[in-house]
Amino acid sequence: MYTTALLLAMLTTASTGAEKLPQPVYPSTSITYEEIMYQALHDCPKAFSEQVDKKILSKLVDVERKFKVPPSMRGVLLATACYKSGFRAQAKNKNTKKVGILKLGKWWKKAYKLDRRNPIESAEAWMKHLKKNVDSMKKACGKTKLTNENVWFAAWVKTLNLKTKKKNKRILQKKCVRTNLKYHDLLKRWHDRAHSLRRSGMGC
Repeated sequence: MYTTALLLAMLTTASTGAEKLPQPVYPSTSITYEEIMYQALHDCPKAFSEQVDKKILSKLVDVERKFKVPPSMRGVLLATACYKSGFRAQAKNKNTKKVGILKLGKWWKKAYKLDRRNPIESAEAWMKHLKKNVDSMKKACGKTKLTNENVWFAAWVKTLNLKTKKKNKRILQKKCVRTNLKYHDLLKRWHDRAHSLRRSGMGC
C-alpha cells in the first residue's frame, strides 16, 4: 500500500508540470549540533578541514549535549577547542606547559584527576567547570538580571581566565558585562553562516 501511495504521489507531481522542490524541514529555528559541526570543520582559524578528525568533533558534541547549553551558545566547546588547539589532542604550549585539545594547565590535572592529552576527559572536565561557573555567575551577577545566554557567556569568560578566580568580587562583577571575546565571535559566525545556508536551501 505504501509503495502504491508513493507512486501515485510521484505521478501526481509529474502531471502538474514543473514544481518547486520541498524545502528542508528543521526541528526548530535554533541551529543544530550537526550544523555547528559542519561549520567547525570548515571554519576553524587554527586548523585545515582535511586535518580535523571528524570523530573527535562528534565526541566533543556528545560531551557538550550533556550540559544543556542554551541553543544560542551551542558549539561553545568546539569554538574553544578550535582556538586553543585547532582540535589537536596532542597540542602543547611550550611556554605555559598547557597541553591537550583545550590547552589545560596542571591545575586541571590536580582538580579533575584527568589525562590532559585525552580529549574526552579534558572536554568533560572543562564543561563541568563551565557549568560550575554558570551557577556561580548567577549568584555573582544576580542584581544585573542577565539572560540565560549572558550568564553562560560570563561563565565562559571566567572559565577561560582561571587566574582571576582568587581575586576580589569587583573582578567578578566586571565579568557580568558582555565583553569582546574572539571565541564568541567565532561561535556567532558559525551560527550566522548556518542560518545563511538554511536560507539558501543548502543547510545540513
